[in-house]
Amino acid sequence: MKPYSKPSMELEDARLAIERMKSAKSYEEFENEWKTFLSKLERAWNKAQDHYKRSPKWDGWKGKYTKSRKEDSLLKYLTNARGADEHTVSDITQNIPAELRIGLKLSDANGWIALNKVAVNETRVHIETTSNDPDAEVILHFSPEKTRLLPVVNRGVTYNVPTSHMAKEIDPNNVIGMAEMGLSFYESFLIEAEKYFVK
Repeated sequence: MKPYSKPSMELEDARLAIERMKSAKSYEEFENEWKTFLSKLERAWNKAQDHYKRSPKWDGWKGKYTKSRKEDSLLKYLTNARGADEHTVSDITQNIPAELRIGLKLSDANGWIALNKVAVNETRVHIETTSNDPDAEVILHFSPEKTRLLPVVNRGVTYNVPTSHMAKEIDPNNVIGMAEMGLSFYESFLIEAEKYFVK
């Protein structure tokens, strides 16, 4: 069987979508690249199937990959998130806005601290305070804007945000990390298919 580059081209587009997710300036940008990523993974799988199914050995060979796509928490989520995006109007991601929290620490039970002025811009936080406690502290905690994945419903079945991949725990809040793991699975699949079928 001759080499076939189109599935690899789809995966390269998926890789580029991950890179654009990393540098996205807004939730909308990030979400669009996530959806592009999901679509490109599925197109790579479909194009590989369409090409390699010409071999009578294909159905037997692809079995372990098909099983992983159906049973692995991450892989089945990626497949069905793409299906939910394509075939429903449900959201598959959620924007968590940036948050600035201000905490106060006093060394005296009768102490007090007043926030006289709080000014925030894109790069700085300026706080002016008054206190009767010389050891009083203002503690800032900043959480940047982020995108969270949502459970998806595809063909009437709910798929929760994955917490494992190939029997290892993963962080369900690390969208880019999950994308990179998914991409790695499909890259390995294509490498092995080419080794086996291309003569």
